[in-house]
Amino acid sequence: MGKVLADQLGRELNLPIEWLNIEIHPDTPPQGRSIRELFPAQVVNGMYKNLNEMGAIYGLKFTAHDLLSNSRPSILLGEYIHLHYPAQEDAYHASVFSAYFSEGKDIGQSKILADLLQKLGIDSNVLANALNDPACQIRMKENAQSSAAMQVTGTPTFFIGNERIVGAQPYPRLLAVARRALGLDDTNQNDF
Repeated sequence: MGKVLADQLGRELNLPIEWLNIEIHPDTPPQGRSIRELFPAQVVNGMYKNLNEMGAIYGLKFTAHDLLSNSRPSILLGEYIHLHYPAQEDAYHASVFSAYFSEGKDIGQSKILADLLQKLGIDSNVLANALNDPACQIRMKENAQSSAAMQVTGTPTFFIGNERIVGAQPYPRLLAVARRALGLDDTNQNDF
């Protein structure tokens, strides 16, 4: 959801968008765990309801599922693609998003990631390289340090000018903040 909103904002205002791939729950075991270990069922259900309402206008569907995947393998692979297959980066992120949020697949599993690579026309053997590539591990560590320094505790987190916006927010809110940051809007009201 955050990527769709940020991409729209970038197109509309001709803004560069920079993504940092981070693990929000680095303590998640390789097999994943129940999201309800972290959040009550009412919160999880409300989150999916809100995401589906917001995503509907963009054609996004969020399938409610219980699995919190270990995202480390998919993030390392994303960093590898960023470094070695930059033309495929957007397609990779879209396919990971769809696999996890729309299809309920475990993006921490090598088989799922290998299938995604194959659909993108990238040799699935790239996965082993990505998981062991020191440059990818360094980028992931640097992103984690940057996010910690900026006190990022959830995704998406947007930084627009001096403002920080956490969570999937309605597009008009992001647009208003960006317009203020660019000096295109002299309204000083708080949109949050």
